[in-house]
Amino acid sequence: MISETKKREERLKDEGEEGFTLIESMVVLIILTVLFIISVSAIAAMKEKSIAETLVRTFQALTSEARARSIAEGVNFGIVFKEKNGEVWATIYKDGDFDGITTQDITKGIDKAVSQPELLTKESARIAIPEGVTKDPSNNKLNGQDAIRFGKGDILTFSPKATATPGTLYISEGLGDDGWAIRVTGIDGRIKIFRCKNKKWSEYERW
Repeated sequence: MISETKKREERLKDEGEEGFTLIESMVVLIILTVLFIISVSAIAAMKEKSIAETLVRTFQALTSEARARSIAEGVNFGIVFKEKNGEVWATIYKDGDFDGITTQDITKGIDKAVSQPELLTKESARIAIPEGVTKDPSNNKLNGQDAIRFGKGDILTFSPKATATPGTLYISEGLGDDGWAIRVTGIDGRIKIFRCKNKKWSEYERW
């Protein structure tokens, strides 16, 4: 008499449904694990890019407001950067005595803040030159350059004639070598955004 187990095996064989062997099951499990790891890494990379791009857009909004107000009101407006506990804050200031925005005038209360400080540090994104990046978007060497540099300092000023303090703000994306560079041209105050991927810069946007 044929056992129930034997009958089942013969039925599966006749139907072409022999099922998975142990080795086949292990292979499938390994493939699924690899796909899971890849998807998690991709999601993490997308999240880091999204966070860093949020900082780019925040800075874009600040520069647009400062530039527009300077032209409209006929006086210098600028963005002042302050670092505290590893975080960078950016605030718009108005020139109170028509000699440009200076740290001295800010201390004296002559140049006053006209906006709330905006945080330019968020989770994995921060104000810094991407790790391992040795050249700027123009392919010039970065010799100890600061992540915030406008003119000789770290105050970005816009004039009523639409000129600006030329310079660059760098944003590091995560812990790798990806990031962003926001450049301000002096002659017309225009902005160019560059994206760094695998230590290579490419123009991302301008306005």
